[in-house]
Amino acid sequence: MILISSTKELYKNIDLDDKKLIFLSEFCLGDEKLIKKYEKNICPDPWLNPSDKINDLVYLKKKYEYILSSLTKTLNIIHQKNENIRYWEIIVGYWLHEFLGLVFIYYKKLNSCIKKNQDLSHAGNILSKQFLTPKNIDHYSVLSQNELYNYDLCSKILKYIKPNIKFVDYKLNTEKFEANLNYIPKKNIKNILNMFVNLISKFNFGYKQIIFLDESKLSIKQKFHLCYLFKNIPNPNFNFYNPSQNNVDDNLREKLTHKYDKQNDEFTNLILYLIKFYLPISYLENYEEIKKEFLQKGLNCKYIYSANSFFTNDNFKIWASERVKNEAKYILSDHGDSFKKKYYSPDNVIENISDLTIQFSKQQQTKNFFFNPNLLEEKDFKSSKKKILIISLDNSWRPRRASSDLQSYSIFKNVEQIVDLCNLLYVSNKKNFLIKSYKKRGINTSEIYNNLYPKNTSSLPLNKLYKQASLVICTYPTTAFIESLNRKIPTILLYPPNSYCIDEKFDNLTINMLKEGLIYNSSQKCFDFLKKNNFKFDEWWNNKISVNLKSDLNDMFLKSNTIKDLYKRIIQL
Repeated sequence: MILISSTKELYKNIDLDDKKLIFLSEFCLGDEKLIKKYEKNICPDPWLNPSDKINDLVYLKKKYEYILSSLTKTLNIIHQKNENIRYWEIIVGYWLHEFLGLVFIYYKKLNSCIKKNQDLSHAGNILSKQFLTPKNIDHYSVLSQNELYNYDLCSKILKYIKPNIKFVDYKLNTEKFEANLNYIPKKNIKNILNMFVNLISKFNFGYKQIIFLDESKLSIKQKFHLCYLFKNIPNPNFNFYNPSQNNVDDNLREKLTHKYDKQNDEFTNLILYLIKFYLPISYLENYEEIKKEFLQKGLNCKYIYSANSFFTNDNFKIWASERVKNEAKYILSDHGDSFKKKYYSPDNVIENISDLTIQFSKQQQTKNFFFNPNLLEEKDFKSSKKKILIISLDNSWRPRRASSDLQSYSIFKNVEQIVDLCNLLYVSNKKNFLIKSYKKRGINTSEIYNNLYPKNTSSLPLNKLYKQASLVICTYPTTAFIESLNRKIPTILLYPPNSYCIDEKFDNLTINMLKEGLIYNSSQKCFDFLKKNNFKFDEWWNNKISVNLKSDLNDMFLKSNTIKDLYKRIIQL
């Protein structure tokens, strides 16, 4: 049997009807009709059993901590430093968390293929080094969706777990995907505005740089209000600098080589083996240059507030690690979300590295603070109450990581539910609904809905669509759910069973939401609810939901602290 591990477009003259072919995942075909046609030739989802997924995510969390510790020791030796784990986790933690999850998904699938097909071979050949190493975390986010990068990653995993595997000579259409390999620094209006901020920040006008505000998810008004309270001016931006080194240093990379350890399981040794090929250049070859460039910025800063750059900007992370080492407090904010996920989530990294975590829902831990800037902006909201608004997701065909929520093709479970619900509405001649899908990420679910219901699919921003909504159906438990509640629109959740591993602290709330009809796992039951209320929802929302549940929702998601409260909490650190 011959394994196809990448999209069909990568292989020249591939015959999909060849009975010897096995497809690693749905992304190899990238089309729902083809997926249904060749379903028997696709390696099964390793997480069909929800308990298997939970066990694997718990395992991954432990492995992340172990590998981070090992990488900390190695980076200290290479850079001749003696920094603690937190220092290096601020820099490499988010990348390691993502990379670990991506490799694990491939590892599980490839092992499954090998066990079922002892004579398995791999279509293609080993690629050259140019496809391997990201320049930084931003570049990694691009490469992780590139076919050549993922093909090379799968090839290395296969060679590691089955050293004698044969590569069948399939010609690869590499030219089509090479254009997306190069790193191009982002240039947008924000960076132009930040040039002005950078210039101002050189002349501090007598102000002390007490708080260093990165992209914070605060509105401009809120950001300047917080700066005013701290008697501070806006901070310089970190996106403008692009280090000079673009190539890997083979001699330096060899120092990342870890000896095989019999005490480790196979996956742990695999990750330690792969790190020398895939660790971003910004953490190794360019680390010293970046540190030197930003070392003198914000020397007096006592507090660092970030909602994005702590995981998307390596320049910022290297600077922040040095400032935190010098006792600056690290304040990290959600940039969305509502129901927190458990087991294996980026929140694991945030909890480890932050001194204070700003979250969009009420938290019990003293280290966390409930502050949702979006809730403070919406005032005097009114809706025409004409439409049922269905909010959907989109994902890339390829997985980005192992995660406690829907990833890659599993999003179609969600799509099928929405299509079933819309069909039920059409049959009942209830066509006053709109579907709003998340921005295009690869699968492009908005196109699926637009082909089926062209008159019911909208590209308008959510803020405008809320103003038409009589009911909002969120098909994922995250930011839009809070935004809709805040506008006092009747709001329910619809998503497939076992899709999300939601944190236990929400258990009582979700149980009561299920009992009172705010959560549905079935399109038919959701439609029955709509029909029962004659497609009018104000009476149900205002009079039939218990006072206790309304109070719990309000306490959990809507009682956000203010900017002044945030200021008082920060200065307590």
